[in-house]
Amino acid sequence: MKQINLSFILTILMCIVGIFTISTFISCGGDDEGPFSEYNNNGNGNGNGNNNSGSGSDNTGSNKGLSISGYHNSRAYVDLGLSVKWATMNIGAKSVTDIGLYFAWGEISIKNQYDVDHSKWISWSTSSSPINIKKYCTDSSLGSVDGITILEVADDAASRYWQGNWRMPTKDEMKELIDNCIWTKCSSGNSEYSGATGFKVVSKINGNYLFLPATGYRDSGDTRELGKEGHYWTASLSTSSSYAAYSLECFDNISHIENGVRWEGLQVRAVCP
Repeated sequence: MKQINLSFILTILMCIVGIFTISTFISCGGDDEGPFSEYNNNGNGNGNGNNNSGSGSDNTGSNKGLSISGYHNSRAYVDLGLSVKWATMNIGAKSVTDIGLYFAWGEISIKNQYDVDHSKWISWSTSSSPINIKKYCTDSSLGSVDGITILEVADDAASRYWQGNWRMPTKDEMKELIDNCIWTKCSSGNSEYSGATGFKVVSKINGNYLFLPATGYRDSGDTRELGKEGHYWTASLSTSSSYAAYSLECFDNISHIENGVRWEGLQVRAVCP
């Protein structure tokens, strides 16, 4: 009789553990943060504390405010009917409404200062040109021309942190997102996204959607326009100047592509095939 009871108890415990494991996978999409140590429990590099205040959970349990089509390398994505699938959250974020990590363009480290003096690929020049570009240069007056206009894997924050086939979107892919979706500003205190400010992006093609937090951006040691604007890098170097790269800027119900100086800290929203 004791043997039967013991087996029964062990069976129940195994079922509970199994249910908990499945539940954790569904709600979190896995906890493997990749090969980098910049992450902490808040999803912010080196404890910078850049979470969107009052962001709450990602609501995956009830699917409130969240559209998930599947997973790649344990990360959730949304199929918006476009040429690529879009991640449900930012690199470094722990939930859909969490801001995540700020990156200078073409860099994978987290910094306290986002300016030319702390840039990996750009420095002040001693020649007649004000700056010197060490990589991703198409202008001989600014540095040695290498003709590389799309980030290489080694310099792509999405590829390095999430691995698999995740990468940063190109300018064309970001423009596709803008043109084929309806953009709505979610104000502070909204119920759908636990009060977090940001932008709900709904596909005109299939009705699926994602949320882009109003992240602002990092300039020198300051975070600017937090809760007002969203700024997200593409993998594409600007054609107008090699010290700039294309990025998404969204504010109110407006979204467009702009040139961002490469040393500023912007967010990254990954895509996969």
